[in-house]
Amino acid sequence: FDLHVIIDYNELNMEEKYLKKFLKADKKLWNFQHDIFIEGFEVEVFIQNEKEKITSNGIYSLLNDSHHALAD
Repeated sequence: FDLHVIIDYNELNMEEKYLKKFLKADKKLWNFQHDIFIEGFEVEVFIQNEKEKITSNGIYSLLNDSHHALAD
């Protein structure tokens, strides 16, 4: 499973290209240091800008406790 933590990059007051590099490196380190599984499936955590489009077969919102299937 992929767990996307959605944030507003503008609130972090950092140039986007450096922020993306930092978040990518931090994601790799965090996922390496933590073994998270849901029903036996590995979970990988991502930090994502709220303005980026999410491409997936389905999305479950932890915030809204709801599932959204995406149409093709």
